[in-house]
Amino acid sequence: MPFLYHRPLRFADTDMAGVGHFAAILTIVEEAWHAWLQHLGECVHPAHAPDGAEPVGWPIVSLSADFAKPVRFGDEITAALTIEHLGTRSIRLHFALQANQHEFAAGSVSTACTHLDSAGHWQSRPVPAALAKKLTANT
Repeated sequence: MPFLYHRPLRFADTDMAGVGHFAAILTIVEEAWHAWLQHLGECVHPAHAPDGAEPVGWPIVSLSADFAKPVRFGDEITAALTIEHLGTRSIRLHFALQANQHEFAAGSVSTACTHLDSAGHWQSRPVPAALAKKLTANT
């Protein structure tokens, strides 16, 4: 079952032609991922870990996207996220974006699970077991 995230395409998301800019569209995918984590009571950034969540970060390490149709200012965007692969230290999500009842973009994004070490450097770490359980409970 996908996680659904909704928001309109904002003026700042468009290019000079009034069409959704690819970088802004991909930001919506990241917003959807963060909304899913927050919905599950999990951490988006170590400095803002909710009570009971392990303080981890989620940098994107790989991204693939195909764009089929343009979207315009004011279009209501629905991002549907599903787990493609849950690894020990990373997660690959599939995303499908719709507007006006038509899919306009789809792809996948891989994100690594990280934490800040004592020297303040980002290090890879295992995906928290509690999060893995929550993510697989809905797939």
